Amino acid sequence: DYTVAGFFHDYGNPYYQFYLPREALARSWRDVSSTGLALWLKPGVSAETAEAALVAAGVQPGEWFAQGDIKRLSMKIFDRTFAMTAAMNTLTLLVAGAALLTALLAILHERLPEFAQWRALGVTRRELLRVIAVPLALFVTLTWLAAIPLGALLSWLLIHDLNVMSFGWSMPMLWSPTPALKLGLLSAGIVALVLAVVLSQLTRKLPQAMAQLGSTQ
Repeated sequence: DYTVAGFFHDYGNPYYQFYLPREALARSWRDVSSTGLALWLKPGVSAETAEAALVAAGVQPGEWFAQGDIKRLSMKIFDRTFAMTAAMNTLTLLVAGAALLTALLAILHERLPEFAQWRALGVTRRELLRVIAVPLALFVTLTWLAAIPLGALLSWLLIHDLNVMSFGWSMPMLWSPTPALKLGLLSAGIVALVLAVVLSQLTRKLPQAMAQLGSTQ
């Protein structure tokens, strides 16, 4: 009988493995031989010194690898993957901003005579902008608040269900509010840019709409 002292995720290994002391392994399975060795350097010993000792012992340079090199290569691959993910997220936000701008310009074109009537009755441009901005800001805020728990739920399903079914492993899910805050700030910036374009269009077209309203009356 053995006591499980701990477990860890080995993302590159599709098989389950057990780590046992060498003495216990040799005692229970006498025909097992070593296929590889791992070396831990003492504090103060450099990797160059260890490599020179391996070469002096007859080990060829291509027969060993440093864990730090594998980690650096893995981090480069992960950085490239997440860079593509960030680019896709930015593209999605830009498409959403373009769709939002198109929708607001269509609403402005449809309600321009109504805005002209309000302007003729003494409603200021700031108040007209408030009529457009407040519902839009409320809608974007509610969407952002709903996206946080839904995104967390989707991440949990991908990590604990889809990864397990597809690859046979999962990973710890760590929650951080920073991405949600960045998304909120980026969305607010896109909304502000869209409102600036809509305000410029309203300022440019409103006098002509008021003139047409007066000629019609």
